Amino acid sequence: MSDLKFGEIPQCWQLFDAALTYSTAPIVLWGPAGIGKTYGILAAARQHAVPCYKLQLTEETSADEPRGRFTPRPVEGPNGSIGTVLDWQDGPLLQALRGGGWVLWDDLHRIGPDVTGLLYLAAESRESLSFVLPTGERVHAPPKNYRCLATSNVDPTEQLDEALLSRFVLRVHINAPHPSALGCYPETWRGGIAESVSCTDATRRTTLREWMTFSEIVAGTGQMDLSATLVWGARGKDIVAALKIGTAAA
Repeated sequence: MSDLKFGEIPQCWQLFDAALTYSTAPIVLWGPAGIGKTYGILAAARQHAVPCYKLQLTEETSADEPRGRFTPRPVEGPNGSIGTVLDWQDGPLLQALRGGGWVLWDDLHRIGPDVTGLLYLAAESRESLSFVLPTGERVHAPPKNYRCLATSNVDPTEQLDEALLSRFVLRVHINAPHPSALGCYPETWRGGIAESVSCTDATRRTTLREWMTFSEIVAGTGQMDLSATLVWGARGKDIVAALKIGTAAA
């Protein structure tokens, strides 16, 4: 049975808090999918009262998405549209650089080559961060509350090249959900859920997304076994039985 009680902070989240509080270096949180890495960063941004601009990475993500792009805008004349002009629109990275805030590169393990070059720049120190936009404008010296953060399902030392590793000096292995992510569940469930999403056996591990879906269906149907079967299939009844005795790593 898990000994994690709601309100206690696992060491991995204490490390993350220390990294945020005492350093301005880029941070990558890594660990299994669905354990709450993205949730923890967004919650921390709310706590620090700073905007967090999230970028969902895939292999096909282009540099235009974080940086920005030209978009057409219709020009209206007295009798209707007379054509279009191209206006520049900032992407999430530019919004964070200009106005201050955090930029979150979510699912760093999926990053493609087009975005990698931009990440080198985004993860530079404030003093050396500088690049030129397609408009010709040079962006540099972001506000003090600018931060570069990332999440990954893969150990960064096994994925990132030496140049990116040298920028992401702060690498925190998230191996437990943050207690605040468990607050929407009944108190009697929390220890079991925490143990289940932290399980090192991938065949037995669950995710916070699955538990959220399970909870929604239980609220609607009042039937735990049915809800668990919908979410986990054949494993569902075992997970419910384990949850009732304080562990859900079935």
